[in-house]
Amino acid sequence: MSILDDGGLEGPPPREAGENAGTLMGIALAGMLTYWIVVPAVYQILAGKAFAPASQPATQAIESISPHDLLVLSIASPIVGFIVLVVGNLLWRKNAFERLGFTLPRLREDGWKAGIAVIIILPMMFGVVDLTGRLWDRLHFSHPNEHELLHILGGESNAGVRAAIVFSAIVLAPLFEELFFRGMLQSACEKMLDRTPGPVQRWAAIVAASMAFTAVHEPWMMPPIFFLSICLGYAYDRTKNLWVPMIVHASFNAVSVAMFLFLR
Repeated sequence: MSILDDGGLEGPPPREAGENAGTLMGIALAGMLTYWIVVPAVYQILAGKAFAPASQPATQAIESISPHDLLVLSIASPIVGFIVLVVGNLLWRKNAFERLGFTLPRLREDGWKAGIAVIIILPMMFGVVDLTGRLWDRLHFSHPNEHELLHILGGESNAGVRAAIVFSAIVLAPLFEELFFRGMLQSACEKMLDRTPGPVQRWAAIVAASMAFTAVHEPWMMPPIFFLSICLGYAYDRTKNLWVPMIVHASFNAVSVAMFLFLR
């Protein structure tokens, strides 16, 4: 039992029948290809440049991609990817956003749950970040001290560009990533495991989505990112409200950006 539960003492609301995992996986695949392959490829053609697509094109540090290219992709990829996921849900799922808990009434009703989740998760998350840094130091593991976009933000003097980087980190990334990893991928994994209902089914889906989420981030940040994703997946599982992991994700990014700007 958790204070994040939706439905009072009865726990999370029952899942609607009549939809297979293939629909969710198909929509997720379309969003994945759009974000990680199609948008970077189209940008290369339009810009007349050639660089190898990264596992996370908007944020991976690749020598052949200039800071300007990284910034453009960090904005274009999540916007177009999010649109693809939204259109896919509208076309192939009945009451898609009600099922996801991604409606304005759900935001108004359950916004307090997101606030509680932020208060609980963020301190633990920054504790894991600190412990990970100490571990890497003990192992003499060389790694960057900041995210690639934060590095660009620190060296950028143009206010418009700085605002675009902050907007990408706090708004665009959480919107796309939570709809993709929690709304689509975690839900699809859970439906695939219908023969093993209960905690095993739910936790297997949370872990599977978290492993995928972690895989597209920087290797040196994988431990805290995996921990964050487990927390986001659990929050979504308990509330069935996509606003909750989105707000927690956005809050973590916002605090990280603020700390970078004020402590740099």
